[in-house]
Amino acid sequence: MMDEREDVEDGTEAAAMNASSGSSSSHSHHHAHVFSERHQRGATDDQEEEGHTSVVSTSPTAMVQAALPEDVDSWVHEFMRWTSERQSQAADALIAAIQQRDGEGGLRLLYRRVHSFLHVDFLAMLPEELAINVLRFLDTRSVCTCAMVSKRWRRVVNLDRVWKPRVLQDFNPHTLEVLINRTKHILPHRLTWKQMYELRYRCETQWQSPTVATQPRHTFRGHTGVVTCLISVGDDRVLSGDTNGALHVTCLRTQRLVGQLQGHSQGVWCLDVDGTTAVSGSCDRTVRVWDLERLQCLHVLRGHTSTVRCVAITDGLVFSGARDAAVRVWDVATGNCLHTLVEHTDSVR
Repeated sequence: MMDEREDVEDGTEAAAMNASSGSSSSHSHHHAHVFSERHQRGATDDQEEEGHTSVVSTSPTAMVQAALPEDVDSWVHEFMRWTSERQSQAADALIAAIQQRDGEGGLRLLYRRVHSFLHVDFLAMLPEELAINVLRFLDTRSVCTCAMVSKRWRRVVNLDRVWKPRVLQDFNPHTLEVLINRTKHILPHRLTWKQMYELRYRCETQWQSPTVATQPRHTFRGHTGVVTCLISVGDDRVLSGDTNGALHVTCLRTQRLVGQLQGHSQGVWCLDVDGTTAVSGSCDRTVRVWDLERLQCLHVLRGHTSTVRCVAITDGLVFSGARDAAVRVWDVATGNCLHTLVEHTDSVR
């Protein structure tokens, strides 16, 4: 009797333990049961329609299809309630199902969709002011790299508000003022702040580069006075003038004096060249026209009452300005003065 009572008690205790275990694990295995029931029900329905029975499929595609509710939103809601580990398992099963059904094409499509979430064009999405503020934390090299990302990024990077603080920070104020004032007269358009930074950077780089010669390559001697002006003639010649009124034509290729142009009685202050014709202005108040091929003076243009400080020759005309505040226009062919412009009140240089 004692043995029978012990057997009954042992059986009761085992039943209680099994009931407790089943209750604690019922929630964690709920989706597995649903998955199994749906999977088997779907397989049974298919078998009845086909009129035969077969072993239930356990492929990844079938597993995911069986676990999915009809409503995608409901599935997503259920998915968000799962643990991270279970979500990872579901994602692996979904990827395997896509690969089995669609092959590499399906995986590539999935990759593109995931890639679009991971790579966000934050600079394009931000307001312009915030995008500019982000770029201020980058060094200049990195900012230039950003300009190569896309047209949208380049438009933001090239804004004056990006480069003006960099120019003001890196430039000496006096140097900056000189650069701005000079470029206004040299260039037909206003420089952007980025272009100003590039100009400064190139200048510094060239001066610091060991390839820049700090000593003259050639020294041309021959002038007895101070050289006051020079200009290139073609690709291999230089025309220079000095305080004694002499003009020298020097060949750069042979480094030799080609010839001298004599005629001015005082120092030469300005030169210009058009093809093989040159003009010079002097303290002797004259302008001379020269033939550089024959090394001869063609005309002596008289009319200024003071030192000629600037000359220009173009399209058969010579323009000269002097300390007498006058500008004169001359005919190269005849040497005649065509016009005298006297509106200036001070020296024309």
